[in-house]
Amino acid sequence: MEKISIASKDKRFIYVKDMLVKSGYGCEICEPYSNCNGDILLLSPKAELREDEIEAIFLNGKNIRAVFTGQSKIIKKYFDGAIIDYSDDEAFLLENAYITAQCAIRRTLEDIDSVIYGKNALVIGYGRIGKYLASMLKSLGAVVFVLARREESLKDAELSGMKPCVISDIDPKSLDLVYNTVPYKIISKDISDNFSKDSLIMELASGSGGFEDENVAVKALGLPGKYMPKSAAKAIYDLVHRFLSQHSERRNI
Repeated sequence: MEKISIASKDKRFIYVKDMLVKSGYGCEICEPYSNCNGDILLLSPKAELREDEIEAIFLNGKNIRAVFTGQSKIIKKYFDGAIIDYSDDEAFLLENAYITAQCAIRRTLEDIDSVIYGKNALVIGYGRIGKYLASMLKSLGAVVFVLARREESLKDAELSGMKPCVISDIDPKSLDLVYNTVPYKIISKDISDNFSKDSLIMELASGSGGFEDENVAVKALGLPGKYMPKSAAKAIYDLVHRFLSQHSERRNI
C-alpha cells in the first residue's frame, strides 16, 4: 500500500492522517525543507505554501508519484507526475460546499443571537454553496431571496421555494441576512449603504468578494477548517481514498 506524506499545517490534516492510518495507509507529516518520502503527497486545498517551499519538496522528495493540491499551476513547474487538484473534483467541491453552508448557518446563529425563523435572507449566487445555504435557511423558516445572473438559476431557485430576484428588485432595508457566494463585485456601495445597521452581511467568496465596499461584510472565509475540521477532513480523505482505490491495481500514478 502506498506511503503518504502530508506537508501542511492546515489543522484538517491532523484528522486526515488519523483517517488514513485507520484505513491501513502508512502516513507521515513532513516539513517542506525535510524529506517527504511518501509515494503520495498531500498538500492543502488552500494556497498555503510559498513557491520556494514547493520547489524544496520536489528537490528532496524523490519517491513522489502523485500530489493532491490546491496550487497545481505552481506544482507543474517542479513535478511532472500525477497532480490532483481539489478544485477539479466535483464530489469534493459538493461535500465542501455543503459543509461551508452549514458553517455559515452556525456563524449566523452566533452573530445574531436569535432564531433565523422569519428573517428576510438574501443569498447572492446560486452555485454549490448558494444552493445549499438557501435550502438550509428556508428549512429554518427564513424568507429566502436568491440573486443570480442566469435565468436557469433563478428558475431553479423559484421551483425550490425561494424568491428569485435581480439587482433592481433588492430592497436593502428589508433584509436581515445577506450572504455573498460569488467572487466578483455585484453589490454596489449605493445598495450596501442602505442595508439596515442591524443586518448581518456575510462574505463567503474568496478574493475581493461581491461587495464594492468590502468593509460592509463580515469576512467568513475558510469556515469548514475553522468550524468543522473533522467533517472538512473527511471530504479530503474521501477524495484521496477514492483516487487511490481506483488506481491501486493500475500502478500508474
